[in-house]
Amino acid sequence: MNPSEIKAMKAYPIPTIASLHSFLGLMGYYQKFIKNYGILGKPLTWLLRKDDFR
Repeated sequence: MNPSEIKAMKAYPIPTIASLHSFLGLMGYYQKFIKNYGILGKPLTWLLRKDDFR
């Protein structure tokens, strides 16, 4: 792996509940194009439950 790619991943900001909610909303719009969206999105949706996102 390229060292600049590793540096970019380390510098990536920690996601927030709001950003996860926004991402899931965007993916929900495209879910008809994503095979097994329900299975793929379920773990992320679980993180929106109270006290699960840390």
